[in-house]
Amino acid sequence: MKITEIETIPLRLPFAQPFKISQGADRESIETLIVRVHTDEGIVGIGETQAWRRQGSAELLWSLVRTVKDHFEPLIAGRSPFDIGGILMTLNEALYNTLSTRRRPSPTRSTTSPARRSACPSTSCSPASAGIG
Repeated sequence: MKITEIETIPLRLPFAQPFKISQGADRESIETLIVRVHTDEGIVGIGETQAWRRQGSAELLWSLVRTVKDHFEPLIAGRSPFDIGGILMTLNEALYNTLSTRRRPSPTRSTTSPARRSACPSTSCSPASAGIG
C-alpha cells in the first residue's frame, strides 16, 4: 500500500457566541484543517490540526494548507503509510528539526500522523498510541 495523495480541507467554524480570550479581540470562529491521506488501495485516513496563533506564532490556516500540499505531499507520496517513524523523521527534517524536545512540535506535521495511522488496516498497524512518545 502506498500514499497517493494528501487532501486538505480548510474549515472556518463559527462559535455559537464570540469566544473571549485574555488578549486581543473576541473570536467569532475557529479555523481548523482536515487532512485526508489517500492510498492506492482506496483506503483514506483522516487527521486534523489548527493554526497556532498563540505564543507569538503567526501561523495561518492557509500556511498550513500550503505546507502540507507544497512540502509534505511530495515527500510522502509513494511511501507506505506503515512507515510512520520514517515519515515523521522526513517531515521533521523538512521543518528544520522541529521534533526536538526543546520545541513545540509542528501542528502541521502532527496532522498527517493520525491520518496515516487511520489509513492502515486495523489488523496490520500498531495502535495509534504506539506513535505517541
